[in-house]
Amino acid sequence: ETSMWVRDDLSNRTYLPLHKACILLHRPSNLIWSTTPLPLEVFSKLVESSPEALSTADFSEIMLPLHLACKHGLDRPDIVRFLLNSYPSAALACNKWGQLPL
Repeated sequence: ETSMWVRDDLSNRTYLPLHKACILLHRPSNLIWSTTPLPLEVFSKLVESSPEALSTADFSEIMLPLHLACKHGLDRPDIVRFLLNSYPSAALACNKWGQLPL
């Protein structure tokens, strides 16, 4: 289920699957999955399964998926564009520090 919050053991934070996918857009090069980028279809399926995730902020930094994709996936404009087109209001949402995603 894509609306289930899961705990990340490394950061000790909880995320929805869409949030975690946005974070995984950028990983240090020594991790094996960093060489294979997540395809856009993964994000499309996550949004299709749980559209409310687009407007749900994480608990720690109050970031929407668009914030996380902009922070971690600057080399993936296709993902940022997809998230923005899927939930345009996210562009006006501030995080914990009052920052907009774009």
